[in-house]
Amino acid sequence: MLLIPHALWAQCGGTCPSGALTTLPSGSSVTIPAGTTYCIAGSVVNKTTSYVIDGTLIVRGGHDSIGAVTLARTGAIDVEAGASLVVSGTFTGDATTPAPAISNVNVCGGGFLNIVGSFQQQEINMNIASGGDLLVQGSWTTNASDVTVGIGPGALIEICGVVAVSKNGFLTETGSGTSYLFQHTGGTYNGWISNLQGGSEVDWTSIAPSAFAQHPAARTCNGCGNLSLAPAGADGNCGDAALHFENIILPLQLLDFYEDITRDTLQLTADAVGAFASTTLLSSADGQRFAATTYTPMEHPMGHYVYSLPAKAATDYFQWKARTPDDSLLSWVLPPMTSDAGLIAYPNPASTVLYLRIPPGRMLTSATLTDNSGRLVRQIPLPAQGGLITLDLPASLSRGVYEVTFRGSRVQPVALKVLINGH
Repeated sequence: MLLIPHALWAQCGGTCPSGALTTLPSGSSVTIPAGTTYCIAGSVVNKTTSYVIDGTLIVRGGHDSIGAVTLARTGAIDVEAGASLVVSGTFTGDATTPAPAISNVNVCGGGFLNIVGSFQQQEINMNIASGGDLLVQGSWTTNASDVTVGIGPGALIEICGVVAVSKNGFLTETGSGTSYLFQHTGGTYNGWISNLQGGSEVDWTSIAPSAFAQHPAARTCNGCGNLSLAPAGADGNCGDAALHFENIILPLQLLDFYEDITRDTLQLTADAVGAFASTTLLSSADGQRFAATTYTPMEHPMGHYVYSLPAKAATDYFQWKARTPDDSLLSWVLPPMTSDAGLIAYPNPASTVLYLRIPPGRMLTSATLTDNSGRLVRQIPLPAQGGLITLDLPASLSRGVYEVTFRGSRVQPVALKVLINGH
């Protein structure tokens, strides 16, 4: 068995280390020994096995689920971009003092760690990188004052259970920019929420009041009765903010992401100004849970990325994420271009013209274009023989997600979503 050196720990965005094991062992309880690395990439893992992790577990793709976790001070878990790891039981850290020099748990940008049970951090360190997503559905407890919980700009930590934290400066901010700490149940702290104290850029919301906590007033909603500082998708339901955060559309000052289709090929194109440290293409059947794909783009000068996929992939949602050299995370989500019924709306996004392709024999008579609130924008008559319809878009349309709904006298309505950029 190859021993993977400790230097490979906590490296987001890398490939599986050479010689890493790729299949997690099963059983009621399994130990991953110190010096051993498992790297799960692509195949979905769904296990109830409880793991004692003295070595390293890297999750690089897909939506994987395991049982309870006990993490030793020599152990590490990395959840990479586009990957999702569910710990269906409790997550218990090593109680041995002092805390180690390494970061034992790393949620990379675009990664999602979901702890269903309680999280007893004890003497292990964590880092939620820029764009990382951590959900703790149970309680979060640590009596240690020497541990680190890093949080990058654009990262989210959502905690549904009671928080009991002993460290003054619980969160260590690893960059400049807004991040989110969102709590449902409240709890107790021991002073400042952030190591930056009054200069913190963490927007902190605790639906139920938390005691003994200090945080900048402008960034604090401690039992204040609203969610004005909470991340998009936050409500009273545990996990809604974290699940929404997985496919959030982040600001794209440098990026245009669009798709087009021919008879056999779906072409996805990302145009950017400047260089990226890394890029990831993710897909989803339902628009809720995204997983990294294996498609590799043709990369051209000036940040022009082109992906060629089978035309049947046009029924999926796609997300493109890019990390800039200064560690900012950019992303954009495109809804499906086509339905299972073969109806197609393109290009996506559209600006001045939207094309509707209708296969013959569909017996459709009309289509409507509505905005995200359901307001009718256009009523569109359809020819009985099908074919290609050209729809000129009004110049007054604002940027957003619109819906094209096809209807017929003896068929069920079929709806497609399309992004319209406006003129």
